[in-house]
Amino acid sequence: MFILAQFFIIAAFSLLLLEIILSTGGLLAFSGIISFIVGFLVLLYFKSCIPSYFYYAVMPLFIALSALSIVIVILGYKAQKRKLEISENEIIGKTGVCIRPIYGDKAGQIKIDGEIWQAFSCEGDIKKGENVTVVGQDSLKLKVKKGVK
Repeated sequence: MFILAQFFIIAAFSLLLLEIILSTGGLLAFSGIISFIVGFLVLLYFKSCIPSYFYYAVMPLFIALSALSIVIVILGYKAQKRKLEISENEIIGKTGVCIRPIYGDKAGQIKIDGEIWQAFSCEGDIKKGENVTVVGQDSLKLKVKKGVK
């Protein structure tokens, strides 16, 4: 039974570390916490099998990893729910450079203040390297025209 408990505890640590690396929205963290609880309950059932290092090393490390995983999940959730920080009035009138050509109705990409935006042309084709001015915005897509204002 001690081997079964070890399996659950090792699986718990693996799942928590994977959650920190992959950020799956808490699925792996929740599974890891459940796995650790099951492993701990198996150890408690056979009290004579609990090694002393479990309370001094394994338990604090698990609590720290669990807390870190939960904080990452919460911060990720808050970041997803955060509203767009740039308004239409701030981007209209800015100038940038075309980094992927815009042909007819086909979108290209422009770079403004170090940020890359998807853009459509109001007038004709725009080649790579040409300067553009933003004249409109539709969500995260910009309407641009050639030249600098």
